[in-house]
Amino acid sequence: MTQLINTFRVTSAYKLQHENSLYSANKIQYARFDHFLDLYEALILTMPYEQAEVPYFSEISRDLFFKLTIADDDLMEVPMLQMIYITRTQLMKLICKSASFQALQKKVQFDEKQAFIFSIFLLSTLAQWHQTLHFDKVLLEDMSTIMYNNHFDLRPLFSEDFSMIEPYPKKIVDLQQKQANIYSLAVKSNRLAFEDAIQLAYNHMLIFTTIQQDFSVSMIGGELHDT
Repeated sequence: MTQLINTFRVTSAYKLQHENSLYSANKIQYARFDHFLDLYEALILTMPYEQAEVPYFSEISRDLFFKLTIADDDLMEVPMLQMIYITRTQLMKLICKSASFQALQKKVQFDEKQAFIFSIFLLSTLAQWHQTLHFDKVLLEDMSTIMYNNHFDLRPLFSEDFSMIEPYPKKIVDLQQKQANIYSLAVKSNRLAFEDAIQLAYNHMLIFTTIQQDFSVSMIGGELHDT
């Protein structure tokens, strides 16, 4: 199973696509996420996965950040991107509908630091959950090839100009739908495992922020002692 998942990994050179969130966010909100991405680069590099287990996982961390830091009245979905990124959209829906996420969202909502760290740890625990699922080898290889050849950004594949050259959109829509169905069935058959992954991410976030706070206090105390 691990070997199959490895075929679907992206390289550490993967970069988040510009303005590619499932939610409508302004430049300042995108910049805030990028700020935390740089600030906690060391934390991200310690995660037990490469830059992401699958291409859309890194994008999900940003979707989660916006979901947690933008008020519901101001949070608008982007229908076109939801239509393009079927798998990511389905996984986000499963996360947001989960009892664990809805409860934890209230605890970290509007706290940008905690929201970012929670989203990063959730990326890690969901990657581990993802490894327990059963994917058809051909499905993984086909999706991996399409993603790699198109630099992980699917938007150009759905442009009118590109559709006249390659019939990729229909194929990748079908592949994404198959994977989205696997996620839905996995959560339905073992909801506890999915809920546990979300709760575990929150627990990791609490531990990390506590250690970070204690370290900051000790550093301040040391400076005062030296003076």
